[in-house]
Amino acid sequence: MTRYRTLFISDIHLGSRLCHAKDLLDLLNCLSYDNIVLVGDIIEQSRFNNIERWPKEQQELFSMLFFNTSNNRSKIIYVVGNHDTDIGKYTFNNIDNIEIVEYTTYTSIRGAKFLVEHGHRANSIRIRDSLIIVWVVLYDLIGYIFRIIDKMLKTQSSLYIIRRCIKNIMMLLTSYNRRLDMLIECFDCDGIIFGHLHKPSIKHRNGLTYLNCGDWIEHETLLAEDYNGEFHILTKEQQKSPTSISG
Repeated sequence: MTRYRTLFISDIHLGSRLCHAKDLLDLLNCLSYDNIVLVGDIIEQSRFNNIERWPKEQQELFSMLFFNTSNNRSKIIYVVGNHDTDIGKYTFNNIDNIEIVEYTTYTSIRGAKFLVEHGHRANSIRIRDSLIIVWVVLYDLIGYIFRIIDKMLKTQSSLYIIRRCIKNIMMLLTSYNRRLDMLIECFDCDGIIFGHLHKPSIKHRNGLTYLNCGDWIEHETLLAEDYNGEFHILTKEQQKSPTSISG
């Protein structure tokens, strides 16, 4: 079994009905790894006070990530996103093995330096917290309805297509890729590890490396660096994506 140096996980959205917590739990239980970096939107902050109402598998995943020390992992780095910006105000302050940050840097085993940031700061359009809460509720409701339709028709709903279109339009309006480049250059890094887009990918552009972890709403993927210094996108089936890169 491959042992991974670090797992990077983003966009779990604990507290949302659309979160595939059980699949992530099963994958983590099958993997051998030493470190975890959470890359934002791990928790729906607006629903953090109602953990007892979360589905059982979401509560189990929350406990595994933040309270399970049996794996002898080093400190968990929690990089906040736009859905959990102020999560540090809650009980995490009393947990010794968690460090909550807005961003951090990560040096791969081969010496490449990456900015680790959720990705929302590359948006030029800022959304008020109250609007984020409304969006979470509406998107959750729409997703739940489409998921029921999926089961009835045994097909893929148009929710994914609609969401992708919205994301692509936002990227065009905000010059998203250019702003990512500016963030990388500002921190004098070789690339960036991020989430936010719900679009797992490993890309090169203009001498920089872009590693997107994916999400646990649609794609159910995470990013992993092995001890050979290669990065892989892992799925819930533990399969590597066809794309991997040395860092």
